Amino acid sequence: MTATGQVLAVLGLAGTGKSVAVGYLQRVYSVDPVYFGGVVIGEVERLGLPITPDNERVVREDLRRQEGMAVMARRSLPAIESSLRSHGVAVVDGLYSGAELDLLHGEYDARLVTIAIHADRSVREARLGARVVRPLSPEEMRARDRAEVEALDKARPIVLASVQLTNNGTEAQLEAKLARLVDRLRGGSAGDPDQDPAVQAGHGELTAGADGVSVELPRGR
Repeated sequence: MTATGQVLAVLGLAGTGKSVAVGYLQRVYSVDPVYFGGVVIGEVERLGLPITPDNERVVREDLRRQEGMAVMARRSLPAIESSLRSHGVAVVDGLYSGAELDLLHGEYDARLVTIAIHADRSVREARLGARVVRPLSPEEMRARDRAEVEALDKARPIVLASVQLTNNGTEAQLEAKLARLVDRLRGGSAGDPDQDPAVQAGHGELTAGADGVSVELPRGR
């Protein structure tokens, strides 16, 4: 039997601020995130291979070829269920494909809240260029974007996300938006998380904001 509670999945392209968002939700809910990429790392270790980007890529592609594009989500279901039973919430880091979205929707329906983080291309380029671990040039970033959108169907989960947040500012500003979102998910009335007064309080509404960003919150747990 599926445990009760909400599943919060953070998604977005590289450099948008997903790690900041996941870290914030981890602290607020006192829960360890369910990292879909951990499935790949675990398989690399099981095969006795060193953890390198190339080995991760080969194993990731093999897993998807053998078990389908939803393999990371399917193999992560026990961890999600464990988090729901222990904490009443699960935070998912690494939802990439439309197939993964479809699987989680099938399992959790309205209890799945997908949170898409966006940032302008120039902002993402600056962030990724300054990264200490695995920095990307603008050309590398665009090649990665194209590969993820075309090969993984990554655009669909982002476009269809329950919540759309813009992150062109500081980490503190993003965390303030997330704090308002968490309050609304918990039944409060802190207003729109993306600071758009055009979006009215009340779960389940979908209203276009002044900047074209929409926010859709679920109808309870």
